[in-house]
Amino acid sequence: PISVEAKIRYNMAPQRAKLLGGDEPRLEFKEPVRAVTPGQIAVAYRGQTVAAGGVIRRRVASVLDEKVPALAAV
Repeated sequence: PISVEAKIRYNMAPQRAKLLGGDEPRLEFKEPVRAVTPGQIAVAYRGQTVAAGGVIRRRVASVLDEKVPALAAV
């Protein structure tokens, strides 16, 4: 996992998250993020550098708290 700041809307403040790679990359946000919607673009940043980006395929509820989404991005 890589610590990043991520956005799912251009006008939202970046949120702390973990970027997980593999066959189905995911963003796991530290705090709840509302209105995560398939088809939106997710972008992960490390400082001013784009670390990853992709289209949200689905919202996956956290095992610990259903309000904390993990994003599967392509």
